[in-house]
Amino acid sequence: MRVFTDDQVRAFLSADKHTRHACLFQLALHTGMRQGELLGLMWKDLEWINRQIHIQRQLSHVINGSLVFSEPKTTKGRRTIVISPTMVDSLRKHLEEQGSGKKALGEKWEENDLIFQSKLGTHLNPVNMFREYQELLRETGLPPIGSTIFDTRRQRFCCSRVSIRK
Repeated sequence: MRVFTDDQVRAFLSADKHTRHACLFQLALHTGMRQGELLGLMWKDLEWINRQIHIQRQLSHVINGSLVFSEPKTTKGRRTIVISPTMVDSLRKHLEEQGSGKKALGEKWEENDLIFQSKLGTHLNPVNMFREYQELLRETGLPPIGSTIFDTRRQRFCCSRVSIRK
């Protein structure tokens, strides 16, 4: 199984700092969370002081192709993940940026309490995450490992020799 090396993770995260979804990709690599879990996260799922994220729901495709929020597939999917102080800082910065976006859009903003959302406040489309991942790979010259960042993050998280956490 191929995974990003430590240097490749650093290169990816460095290039990613300038994207709208930098915090999402960082959290994916930091925790090994699945794409649907990340896209289903709400601010109420985050305990700032205890540095914990509670997985309560996921964004899923249904038969007709639409996206819906659903409970995790298994009881083990409903869990709590401890995050590093560095990740908490990234989420705080992301919340501030989200607040600026809300303010700029005014009534056009659709409040859903989502941590990771579209520019209008609605859920993110997984297809757009795939495009952004592919673009970051091209920019950094990194090889594709898995079809999405969410394949990479699982492999990296599960097989890492050195933690990317601070």
